[in-house]
Amino acid sequence: MSRFTTSVLLATALLGVLLWVVISIVVDLANAPEELLALPEESSIEIDLALPRIHSEAEFNTWLTTLGYDFDALYSARQHWDAARGWPEPYLFKTPEGSTSNYREDSLDDAQLLVLAGNGDLQAIHMLATRSLIRDKNPLEALEWYDHAIVNGSIFAMLAVADLTITLTDPALDAFHAQDNWQAAVDQLRNELPPPKERALAWTLAGVIMGGYGLMDTTLTQRIEMYSMELDAAGIEQACLTAQDYVLEVAATRRAQGNAVFSFDPPPFSITHLNPANIIPCDTPMEPLISLQGCTQYDFVGWQSIKPLSAWVCTN
Repeated sequence: MSRFTTSVLLATALLGVLLWVVISIVVDLANAPEELLALPEESSIEIDLALPRIHSEAEFNTWLTTLGYDFDALYSARQHWDAARGWPEPYLFKTPEGSTSNYREDSLDDAQLLVLAGNGDLQAIHMLATRSLIRDKNPLEALEWYDHAIVNGSIFAMLAVADLTITLTDPALDAFHAQDNWQAAVDQLRNELPPPKERALAWTLAGVIMGGYGLMDTTLTQRIEMYSMELDAAGIEQACLTAQDYVLEVAATRRAQGNAVFSFDPPPFSITHLNPANIIPCDTPMEPLISLQGCTQYDFVGWQSIKPLSAWVCTN
């Protein structure tokens, strides 16, 4: 077969395909409904054009400097605030670009950690929880350690319980054949009341009650929205009531142990959703124990989100 003949055949084939596409379109148009289908509504975000637009972390630092603040000092103060509330170093407050501290060296054996945990060392308790989960494959024991951390004032542990609960009870994991202790943990968590999705939202909201709206960065905001989407209105409201019960139970336990109930000091520096209170899905009033009312709020549009954000400075 000559090159010319091959070209003709290819051109004919392509023409046939093109004709088939055109005919298909004509048929679809002929059978189309008389009324035009409604186009999907596009969600719009109203942005105040007067808000500063920050394009990078360096520009953000410069912006804070022009406002009269030392970003490094604010960042360090926030890290200390986080550590006192249970955040291990890998999870300490991140700058908008996500930079963080180095991991704490895991150089202690279990016996040493147990001694520290017995004295209320939150980092030691979290390490024992991690070892129970990862090394020992015992999620129920990990949850017990997180409960112990919560009683000792760890807000991080509240969020960890929420994450672990929602992850272990995910139906998508049903296809996996887990070890007996894992499967027993999944069965137990699924059968406990309130249901897992309500508990996950409740523990997350409990963390906000204890830590205040200063915790509601983009990540936590998305988490609350995601958990809420998985529940109906009744389930959301029950989770809101359960969250307040959790906080009251923790407070009662701490008081019984002779500890201060909670700290009411706001984080020295936070970056949050523009109106964090609007993200809370509760009809029942839910006021955080820590207020940002005495803090200075600076609204801006960041480079990591098209939604307006707020920087809060609480140095008084």
